[in-house]
Amino acid sequence: MVQPFGAGLAWSVLMPPGSYVIELQEDGMQSTNFVSCFSPLSPQQGSNPWWPPSNPRSEWGAWALMNGIHFACVSRRPTEARCLRKFFSPIWDTPTLEADVPAVIRLVADAARRLRGGEAEGTRDANPTEGAAVAV
Repeated sequence: MVQPFGAGLAWSVLMPPGSYVIELQEDGMQSTNFVSCFSPLSPQQGSNPWWPPSNPRSEWGAWALMNGIHFACVSRRPTEARCLRKFFSPIWDTPTLEADVPAVIRLVADAARRLRGGEAEGTRDANPTEGAAVAV
């Protein structure tokens, strides 16, 4: 499932464990405090953008983690670090969203390879829900 941030991501709780969710966000730094978007494609994440989860404490990332869903957040301006966040955010709404299309394409292609049982980019999926049902 590829979904902009918002209530539509609640559908992820009905997906079977092992499914893949990509959250789209406009700005991971200026938006509300409960929204974090740490890049799954950062060097710190390593070669597997899904595990360990890059956003386990964000609103939707935590739901995905508890439900065994592979989760990634994509933003043109990802959250850099928890300590750099403003305590009171200047905006609460995002009237438009410009997705980082190349990052989304890379993640969708990686998820498709993993769902077909192939190793993506030479790595093995370390998630304990491996082999679970597929619904993307």
